Amino acid sequence: MPVNPGIQGLSAALRALETVRDAVKEAELKKIVKEAADPMLQSAKSACPVGPTGRLKDQLHTEVTATGKGRRIAIANIGNTKETWYGVFVEFGAYERPGVGFMRQAFDGGKDKAESHVRERLQNEVMRVAAKVGKKSVYDTTHFRDKK
Repeated sequence: MPVNPGIQGLSAALRALETVRDAVKEAELKKIVKEAADPMLQSAKSACPVGPTGRLKDQLHTEVTATGKGRRIAIANIGNTKETWYGVFVEFGAYERPGVGFMRQAFDGGKDKAESHVRERLQNEVMRVAAKVGKKSVYDTTHFRDKK
């Protein structure tokens, strides 16, 4: 006869984790990702070649979007605007004109720091929310108990 020791409280722990996950607000997630992307934006701006108008450098910006139901995903898009559509040719090159690669340089130089920043800030946010949920559970532990 197989032995099934079971893990008491597992479903309660999973519900508690879901509570913490749901409590990390989309706005906070977007803020964290923007903070991580901003140094790459600054690096791209400093490496961006400046033409006669200077518009490409001036209009580089960061746009953060968050999506997902159940799982939250935030994406930082560092790029140019419709008015500076030619930025792709500056980055990658065009007929007989090599690309500069200023965006790639900014990404490669900042990705590890950005990842570290996001990880650290999310850990702090999760711990903050978990502490808040924990305080609530001192008075009401029913949402942490296994339902029978």
